[in-house]
Amino acid sequence: MRKFILILSFILSFEAFAGEVPEKFQNPIFNNKLYSGGKKVFSHDILITPTSITDYDDSKENAECEYITENEKAILLKCNEPHTLYEGVFRAYRLFFVKYKDEWSDGTKDCNVWECLIILDDKGMPKTYQSKFAPIYVSKIFNCADEKNYYDEHFNYEKIDCQKEYEDRNWQKYIPGRWEDMKWS
Repeated sequence: MRKFILILSFILSFEAFAGEVPEKFQNPIFNNKLYSGGKKVFSHDILITPTSITDYDDSKENAECEYITENEKAILLKCNEPHTLYEGVFRAYRLFFVKYKDEWSDGTKDCNVWECLIILDDKGMPKTYQSKFAPIYVSKIFNCADEKNYYDEHFNYEKIDCQKEYEDRNWQKYIPGRWEDMKWS
């Protein structure tokens, strides 16, 4: 029995391989509603599944996605993005990841969920990527206890570098082209 448990833990410790679409993500944060900040007018609470993104506040923002990979703190999807700023549908890689936590004086706890977006050109090659200054979503499911508290660190932390987030996970291998050819936005 002990050998079975060790073997099972070893197998589960590897990140999922590209193309294998799981029913649910490893991290329960991504299996539940994520809440965005701001007033209701600007709010876009979402649910991410391995094959879609559902926006509870604006169905025009929903996206069909292709599962690429995940680990215990992040997921990478390639999605059709039907945004109104562009004509038709464009494709983008979307990296969602947990970084920092919020521990409030009333005892509530949240995980910050960030998003990095790489927009593809009409030939399917990456053309722009974004870096972030603030978390996009929070999860009410608290399982990022090993993360630093955002409000203790926010004076010291640097903005999120999307390229570094991909490279730290070795996930740039899933994205064709070179980072040097992309523009930062």
